[in-house]
Amino acid sequence: MFVASNPWGYGGGSEFLWQETAARLMSAGHHVLVCVQDHGSFTPELERLRAGGAEFILRRRWITREDPNPNRRDWRERLGGWFGGPASQYQAIEQIAARKPSLVVVNQCENADGAWCIAGLAQRRLPFVVLFHNGGPGVWPQPYDVELLASSLPAAEANYFCSKHNIDWLGTQLGIEVDPGNRASG
Repeated sequence: MFVASNPWGYGGGSEFLWQETAARLMSAGHHVLVCVQDHGSFTPELERLRAGGAEFILRRRWITREDPNPNRRDWRERLGGWFGGPASQYQAIEQIAARKPSLVVVNQCENADGAWCIAGLAQRRLPFVVLFHNGGPGVWPQPYDVELLASSLPAAEANYFCSKHNIDWLGTQLGIEVDPGNRASG
């Protein structure tokens, strides 16, 4: 299972990496589930995954943060999936959990755009790893996301970074020690 947290589109270096991995897993006979924001028409890479049998969960466009507590959610949001169309972030996590994936790969293009997903997976005790691709002073997480990540990252099977710079920035931003390839600790 792959969750791409990118709120801006289907392209980019980090997107290529998970999409190619998904394609290779499918060619080896694995069932692949993909959760992405609904940005309209799929890229050729996503069309190739769909044609190969990947199952997709589409999330509503332009939602970057939601309260993971369903008791505080507006009733219209909770019912939104019943009327068709893309799922909210909360609904996407519920759909993922219902499928009981053996592993969820959360692909974050920034240090916190997948905080909603990481928190939801940790709360449901689903096995997951996180890929961090971009971090620094220009992409500082909101306080809400800092809290979600700092409390949820230790539940990850592993956290992977494209550079030591990203490791250092995430630790600074969250106020935790981050051990690459292993769990974060508070």
